[in-house]
Amino acid sequence: MFDDKIKLILALLIFGSIGIFVRHISMDSLDIVSWRIIIGTIFLISIYLISNRKIDKRAVIMNWKALLIGGITLASSWAFLFAAYKNTTIGMATLLYYCAPIFLFLISPFVFKEKIRKKAVIGILLAIFGMLIINWTNTEGGELSIGLVFGLISAVLYSIMILSNKFIKDMSGLDSTLIQFIVAEIVILIYKAIDGENIIVMPESGDMIFILILGLFHTGLGCYLYFTSIARLEGPTISVISYIDPLSALVFSAIFLGEKMTYIQMVGALLIFGGTALSQIKIRKRYRKRL
Repeated sequence: MFDDKIKLILALLIFGSIGIFVRHISMDSLDIVSWRIIIGTIFLISIYLISNRKIDKRAVIMNWKALLIGGITLASSWAFLFAAYKNTTIGMATLLYYCAPIFLFLISPFVFKEKIRKKAVIGILLAIFGMLIINWTNTEGGELSIGLVFGLISAVLYSIMILSNKFIKDMSGLDSTLIQFIVAEIVILIYKAIDGENIIVMPESGDMIFILILGLFHTGLGCYLYFTSIARLEGPTISVISYIDPLSALVFSAIFLGEKMTYIQMVGALLIFGGTALSQIKIRKRYRKRL
């Protein structure tokens, strides 16, 4: 078996390449998310069948509120992230998505009644300044980039999903992932039905291979490696290693899509990385004390 750190690194490298495949899919973002979840769910169910494992129903009932919120925000954050992929560069969209810890820090005081520290405020301001620089270069000083808006919304929703998972107790990572996948798919189907859209849109032949890779490789395998590894790793270790995802996304998009960053954009990216890291320092300490 792989070491947990190696499993986490592999998972993050897998996640870092998602945007490349999404960019080649002609379907609507919501349909891509729907198929990603369906195939990923089938993959996880197969793990249960092969290992003769059963879901802990008692844990599901005990954590139903957190699982419901997690599933709703999971579907929503992915939908906005994929929309961001199609409206800005892969690297920029991923960078914005990983601003989630900043929004998590802003939400936490209202949930846990915590005070905002000076270092965290500085980190948040640095990251926001980095976002403004990136938006300015993307729009040449014009209106707010729609890709930036989608990326920021996905980050806010992602932070809420992370927060909701903090309230899940006495439940395995595999069980919580599967249940949240099921909730997420139900949410998407209900939304599409209310909106009058076709509930299930079949991928075109040219999209099928990318949909399968996204579902099996990026969702099924990636999430399995991610959730089974973080369950046994410390928070600070996870936080540091997690930067592999946005960094690898920048590298992959440059190699496979020819997306290049200007020097000014690099400055913006460094401000986002640095600001996020600075704000996370206090988050890690607090959660470690709380645990």
